[in-house]
Amino acid sequence: MKKSFLFACALLVMAPFALMAEGAPENAPITPSWTMTVTGVVEGPFTQDDVDESMFESMSFTLAGEERAYQGLPFTSVIDLYDGGNVLTIDEEAWTSGYSITLIGSDGRAGTFDTNTIHPQDLLVALSLNGQPIAPTLVGELPKDLWVKDIIRIELNLATSNSNQVQAQENPESLLTLQAGEKSFGFTTAELKESPWFAQGVGSFKTSAGSIYENAYSGVRIKSFLEDHLPMTADTPITFLATDGYEMTFSGSQFLDTTEGEWILANEMDGAPLDDGLGPFRMVKIDLSGESIPMVEGHLSVKMVNAIRVDAQPFEDFTLEITGKMDVSIDRQTLQSGVSAHGREVTLVRKGVSTDYVGIPLWYLLAYADDADYAPHRQDKSIMAYSVPAVQEGYTVVIRAIDGYEIELNSADLDRNADVIIATEHPDGPLDEREFPLVLAWDSESSRIPEGIKNVRQVAGIELRF
Repeated sequence: MKKSFLFACALLVMAPFALMAEGAPENAPITPSWTMTVTGVVEGPFTQDDVDESMFESMSFTLAGEERAYQGLPFTSVIDLYDGGNVLTIDEEAWTSGYSITLIGSDGRAGTFDTNTIHPQDLLVALSLNGQPIAPTLVGELPKDLWVKDIIRIELNLATSNSNQVQAQENPESLLTLQAGEKSFGFTTAELKESPWFAQGVGSFKTSAGSIYENAYSGVRIKSFLEDHLPMTADTPITFLATDGYEMTFSGSQFLDTTEGEWILANEMDGAPLDDGLGPFRMVKIDLSGESIPMVEGHLSVKMVNAIRVDAQPFEDFTLEITGKMDVSIDRQTLQSGVSAHGREVTLVRKGVSTDYVGIPLWYLLAYADDADYAPHRQDKSIMAYSVPAVQEGYTVVIRAIDGYEIELNSADLDRNADVIIATEHPDGPLDEREFPLVLAWDSESSRIPEGIKNVRQVAGIELRF
């Protein structure tokens, strides 16, 4: 990466993008209108009219064989008013101690990173690409799936930082956003509590380790809430988005069927607002009659929900069969949970055409079948979820498509290789019908491309041969 300062002066009042101010170069790009909100110790809007071009920096990257030159604001200058430090500089002690930052794009996609894993000078809020204006985009020395485009919100979670003992003020009017096509609705918790959708009851969820948590919840009945705002059918895809970037897609049928309880978006548990890290809303099931206590799998009990997105494309479920020393069937929602937790974006170049994919690194999925007794994601840390000695010794990993086409890879080439993924979608939309449900893809710029790998579409199974 090449980085060069165009100027070196400090911002007195900061906010992103390119302003054609007096004295700016004649060829400076004119950026489109945009607004971005930053939250931390305080909250405030940034617009393109607040930008000081004297702070601009440049960064260049080679992506998919193309040179890309970005220009924009140092990320530190965007957040320095909001982290509790001095106005002109970030709170370096807090950054080093570590807190999480979440960036949210206009399409609902989000990326979260911990500050103590990235050098602050390696991040840029890009406002132009190769001399052409773009919406605010985070770029820098960080995974590409954190390069959030068209940023509309930056959230500094300072609760994890001990610096200056500063805490963000609680907002009792937490906002829930519903996005359906071109329509968007916003609701505060106070409005929802006074609405006809409000309900309360007892519900529970079970973790992957088998622990069960039972509590009293109150919140919004999802079925009636959605039906009052849009037509919902059994195959309507409904995605719940969390502030940490996690997301989960449900079918309308999962809400229309209330025989085993009714889904709610809870904002209170045991009579008190949900704590940070759980709220503003959490998905649980309750029995409105009070005769039973519904239980859901932990990965379906999405926490930290602040938005709902309803897509036009019908929901279509699938299963991925993983066989080996143990045989496992993974459904769409379980796989999506893995992508939300361990997601990776890669760029595959085939015959000169670049295609971006988002999915889960393949090596995570090997843990479902590399042991005869244990599945992955156990809370007992004395049992390894992933057999490193076995994968390094080498076994055959077969990737099989719906039509029976298959390729063979060596497990050693996949060992903790984040550049080879089972893709569930493209960054800008779902896989097409020739690719669905899953695609084997890899980053063409990777230094660890497995021998014999080929692009497999419509992946239906993974087999481990020992």
